[in-house]
Amino acid sequence: PRIPHDIYVPAPRDTGRPANLGDKVVVEMKAWESRHTNPEGEIIEVLGPPDEEGVDMLSVLRQYHLPLHFPKEVLQAANTFGNEVSARDRAGRRDCRRQNVITIDPDDAKDFDDAFCLERRPGSNQWKLWIHIADVSHYVKPGDALDQEARKRGNSTYLVDRVIPMLPEKLSNKVCSLRPGEDKLTYSCIMEVSPRGTVKSYQIRETVIHSAHRFTYEEAQEVLQGDHPDHPLAEDVAEMGRLARTLTQKRMRAGSVD
Repeated sequence: PRIPHDIYVPAPRDTGRPANLGDKVVVEMKAWESRHTNPEGEIIEVLGPPDEEGVDMLSVLRQYHLPLHFPKEVLQAANTFGNEVSARDRAGRRDCRRQNVITIDPDDAKDFDDAFCLERRPGSNQWKLWIHIADVSHYVKPGDALDQEARKRGNSTYLVDRVIPMLPEKLSNKVCSLRPGEDKLTYSCIMEVSPRGTVKSYQIRETVIHSAHRFTYEEAQEVLQGDHPDHPLAEDVAEMGRLARTLTQKRMRAGSVD
């Protein structure tokens, strides 16, 4: 759309598939000496007909220069980490593995980067809320190959049919993903919350957790509605629902737009 001129191109070479009239193609600009003349270029990839399945996503990938693969040295760096948290990894961290930690994510989520636990203070109506965030910084150090590649990508990109991750799958979907039944390294914000939803105090600690259960949004909603009274975490989820309603009401009183 930004170039109204026709681009003169020779027949494509070594593109893997022939280019037909109406196909979407990727063109590398070669020469454009003046805006009064037509630019010249070379077809370096044939994406296919615009209405062919997958061509629209390929177009987005090419338009925004989204990388489909990680450099070899980045994959090698990711593969140096084991799949399990060792005693050395846990050293100096607060052990939260006995808590009823849960995650709640969409049904099709591949990585789980936040989890939480809620407890009532003994003899008090105050809550103790633990928010656990995956500690990626334990594995990605400033200036290393993983960090440099992450800086280039800036973020993970979510498309309709795929995710272009910022970090290799070994980290994003495995080592740093707070999957249930596995020890994971986290940063945690530990808060004392009043019955009216006011945070009375907080601290941030390096921790290790062991997620007790992975809920989808639908499953969590069913438990909140009382559809699964025998679920081992039913009371925990009900307590979380009570705090969630309290925080929502507090936010609305402060002027939040509904």
